[in-house]
Amino acid sequence: MKIEAVFFDVGDTLLFDDPPVDVRVQRTLGAIGIDIQASRLSPAMRMVETYVLGQYILGNDTASEEIMRESARIICHDLDIPDFADSKWSEFRDTYLSMPFSRILHPMAIDLIADIKCKGTKVGVISDWDESLPKILEGVHLLQLFDSLSISHFVGVTKPHPDIFLDALQKTGVQPDRALHVGDFYELDVAGAQSVGMRAILFDWRGRLDLPSVPCARAFEELAPIISALTGQSYD
Repeated sequence: MKIEAVFFDVGDTLLFDDPPVDVRVQRTLGAIGIDIQASRLSPAMRMVETYVLGQYILGNDTASEEIMRESARIICHDLDIPDFADSKWSEFRDTYLSMPFSRILHPMAIDLIADIKCKGTKVGVISDWDESLPKILEGVHLLQLFDSLSISHFVGVTKPHPDIFLDALQKTGVQPDRALHVGDFYELDVAGAQSVGMRAILFDWRGRLDLPSVPCARAFEELAPIISALTGQSYD
């Protein structure tokens, strides 16, 4: 079946935090007097990621004080350090939230998307983001390349709800079995896309999962040959 549209998640698929969350947490701990090596912090951050993802799927606000504090407890427990007292927690929270970061576009993203579009395949966005995303995409010279934007703020639901995927299909006029979605979370991107009959690629650059049944890229440069195999087109 010919693929007529390829959709991309944005956060941690096309745009990446710089410095990433793990580094910001490590620097925050150091700033409040807890020096932890990255290798020791990494397992704790994976547990936090799993916890926060579960809360997100339940529809809870992952930026809430409760979820942030529970995330800190998970880190403390895994690092075998005492849970933060109220004053220490406030210091950790305020330091982390004030730490600057930027969002950078993967250097291969524009070429890949432009090449897909050049071959006659529609390209779109399916992303959980606020109303700022179109302006952000414009700033990194991506907006003009997309045929459609399905953004949770405007659609009214977040992934993996089927409506955000159906919105993308409706905007491009493509049938589910002729559409492909690329994203970095199985639970949100792959499961959501498959729930409406779309195909999906898991961009598992974190190395979270091992799912032979799902096409998977561990690095950005692996996406082009996988998309090529599924669309029948060659991407340089």
